[in-house]
Amino acid sequence: MDVKPSETLRLIWQSPNGRTEAILAAYDVPTDVAPTASIGSVDIRAGQTWVKINNIQFSRVNNGTVYVVVEESRRNRVGRDVVSESDFSTNGGDLTVSGLDTITRGYRIKVTVYETDSKSTQLSTTHRASGISRP
Repeated sequence: MDVKPSETLRLIWQSPNGRTEAILAAYDVPTDVAPTASIGSVDIRAGQTWVKINNIQFSRVNNGTVYVVVEESRRNRVGRDVVSESDFSTNGGDLTVSGLDTITRGYRIKVTVYETDSKSTQLSTTHRASGISRP
């Protein structure tokens, strides 16, 4: 059963013939029990083949692990390429993703944090475009 914050759970009794029902108990799921995540910033610099995702923070996630997906796109191109998909299971912090094409102007990165690798619950996302800064 997938329980969501602000949802009401009900324990319902139903007669054997299915014609009568009664609510025996109800419980409102609090809003502050949901998993959360945030991304501090993304460093993307022209001439590099890596990006640094700074200050990933999360709480109340399954097994203390989140799933981070990094996607890239470039100017004058349709669509995104998934560069990296990985579990991130520390108490939060920084993550460096390498293996990108050389970053140029118009290069864009999208970082998304999910609760699990099934990608059913998105917790945070951020976009960052390259400028003219050099390392």
